[in-house]
Amino acid sequence: MNATTITAGTRIRVRRYNGEGKLHFVKEGRVLEADGRFLHFHDDETGYRVWLDANPLAIGETMKGWTQAYEVI
Repeated sequence: MNATTITAGTRIRVRRYNGEGKLHFVKEGRVLEADGRFLHFHDDETGYRVWLDANPLAIGETMKGWTQAYEVI
């Protein structure tokens, strides 16, 4: 999903895949802020808050071959 359509308050599922295309983790939580470039995400399981790039493929720039996907739940 294109994260630019996700707004603050939206519950999402984040799936991250390693360079071999295998599922690395799945996290669920709520978007605290969304500015079109980044999502401020609150992880339900750990309580951590992290910034995610709105472009799910951007992770591949620093972690070669990795991707992530966002799903509204």
